[in-house]
Amino acid sequence: GERDLYVTFLKADGTWTEPKALGPQVNTADAESSPFLAADGQTLYFSSMGHPGYGNGDIFVTRRLDDTWTNWSEPINLGPVVNTDKSDTYFTIPAKGDYAYLVSRDGAVGESDIFRLKLPPSFKPEPVAIVSGQVLDAFTQKPVAAEVMANVLTPLRKPGEKVDYDPETGDFRLVLAVRRTYQLMAKRDGYFGGGEVIDLSRERGFVDIRQNILLSPVRAGQKMVIPAVQFVQSKTEFLPGAEEALERIVQM
Repeated sequence: GERDLYVTFLKADGTWTEPKALGPQVNTADAESSPFLAADGQTLYFSSMGHPGYGNGDIFVTRRLDDTWTNWSEPINLGPVVNTDKSDTYFTIPAKGDYAYLVSRDGAVGESDIFRLKLPPSFKPEPVAIVSGQVLDAFTQKPVAAEVMANVLTPLRKPGEKVDYDPETGDFRLVLAVRRTYQLMAKRDGYFGGGEVIDLSRERGFVDIRQNILLSPVRAGQKMVIPAVQFVQSKTEFLPGAEEALERIVQM
C-alpha cells in the first residue's frame, strides 16, 4: 500500500537481512507506521490508516503466531479510550508494562503531545523478566568482557538469549519469557565457565533480577566447585542445569 511495515534481522557480520514485509494481515492499501515490538518479542503495536478506526490513524495490536514474521493475529483497535478522531501514533510500552506512552494530537497543547495511560490486561504483552548484571573475575572482583547466554532448561534444553558483555558499556541485559527455567552462563577464553540457574517457572508477572556471574581464571592446581551439578534426591538423575555445566567441562 502507501506505506508498509517490514522486519529485518542483524547478522553476525554486522549487516542486516533483506527487509521482509509483515504480510497482508498487518499491512493494508493505506499507510501503516510507528511499529513497536514489545519485550516479549511477539506483541506488535502500530498505527494504521487502513484498518477500521476512529480517526486519522489509530493504534492497533497484533501478535506474532510463528517464526515466519508474516503470520499475525487479526489486528485489534485499542479502542476509543486510546484512539481519538485525530492522529494517534508512536505507541510504546516498557517491559514492566504498567503504563503505555503514545503521541496524539487530541487534547494537545501544541500540534501533538506525549501522553501516558494504563492499558487493560487484554492489550498488554506477555510478561517478561529482565536479568541484568556484570561478569566478574572471581579473584579480583573486576569486570571482564564475556559472552553471556541464557538457555532454556524446561521443558527441553534449547538455546535462548545471548549478548556480549562489555564492562565499558554497563551491565549485560537479557529479556526472558517467564514460566520457564534458564541456565544463565558466561564464557571467556582462559576462564572456567560460570553461571547460575534462574527459575522463572512460577512467575506470572514482570520480574527484575540482578545477577552477577563469576568466572574463575584457569590456573594450575586450582580446585573448582560446580554448584549446578546436583542430583534428584536419592536418584541418579540430574537436576536442571547439571548437563550444561558438565558439557562445559568436557569442552574444556
